[in-house]
Amino acid sequence: MRPPRRSGVWLNLGSFGGGGGGLPMKVFLCSLWTLLTILAGAAQAQDLSKTPRTVGDQPAYASKEPRYCLLVFGPKAEIRVWLVLDLAYDPLREKPSEADALYADLNGDGHLTGAGERIPAAVVTRKKPAEYIGSFKTSESEQHLPRFTIGDVKSRDGTTVYQNLVVDVGWFIVGRKDREVSIAVDVPGYGRQTIGGEQFWFADSPAKAPILWFDGALTLRLAPSGLLHLPVDYTGKEPSPPWYKEFPLVRGKSMPLRVEVGTVGLGLGTFIAMPNDKPPADIHPVAQVVFAPADSMKPPIEVTVVLDKRCCGTLFQGSIAVPVEAALGKARVTLSFPGWRDGKVEPEVVEVQVSDADARPKIFQER
Repeated sequence: MRPPRRSGVWLNLGSFGGGGGGLPMKVFLCSLWTLLTILAGAAQAQDLSKTPRTVGDQPAYASKEPRYCLLVFGPKAEIRVWLVLDLAYDPLREKPSEADALYADLNGDGHLTGAGERIPAAVVTRKKPAEYIGSFKTSESEQHLPRFTIGDVKSRDGTTVYQNLVVDVGWFIVGRKDREVSIAVDVPGYGRQTIGGEQFWFADSPAKAPILWFDGALTLRLAPSGLLHLPVDYTGKEPSPPWYKEFPLVRGKSMPLRVEVGTVGLGLGTFIAMPNDKPPADIHPVAQVVFAPADSMKPPIEVTVVLDKRCCGTLFQGSIAVPVEAALGKARVTLSFPGWRDGKVEPEVVEVQVSDADARPKIFQER
């Protein structure tokens, strides 16, 4: 049978569904502290879109398609390190060789031709078991993948050191010619921070390069659902980016709320989540949810949820009893961390759908 011209596959990257156990409380006024923090955070946050994405002198690359990413470090994003992947080998037929490298602008001068800025690839062999991707079963395989140990990144005055920066290149993302990349580094005060996955890859030009912000301004986000769709386009065109299926809050049900604390970068898949063991164990983030009433003559319905459970390395969790009296459509959610003053976490306002139908797969509902 001829395949569809556009299709895709779903990956279950973690079933975080389930509810119960929460003690939601209705509130009628948003705290003055939260409001002031939102206003202050808006003024303090760095606008990474204004960061210049240009590279100076570049070497003669071995590959025809070098790939670019920009790292920035520190509260003001003043430390900047360009990374360029130069992979000339054919991963379907060859192992990485001496010709394959990563260039890192460790001195921060914007050029990639300095001494010690070419990092050779080390080969990591990984056995990949057979698995199902959608309805297609892959075979067991052995992959030989490049790893680049870059070392330490220092602030200009040498007082702050981000240690053991490592870049791992994985296999091709389903449906794309791009390869998975993970980046890890030790951040003072926060431990090892890692980013990667099917939504993150290096770009084909500096102007399109994603920006990762380590040790940057902290904020919150609703955690992805764990159900990732990977589009496939059989016409030869580049497919749309992978996206997470998001599920609505269901009226009359106890529904999970999960958030992550971290730093927002620039580009898809650039949110760097902070380990959830860094804030004090007895201090928790809060979600203030405002529902429009089904009866337009009544005031908005406000519910506060304390996210007092921690899971899976980065998640803060709680449950919300979704009011039966809420209107269908959208609810406004204000995420904040009011008790953790030292973290200086900037609140975030998002919207979620409200529905009568529980769209979660059964396995998500049972957990």
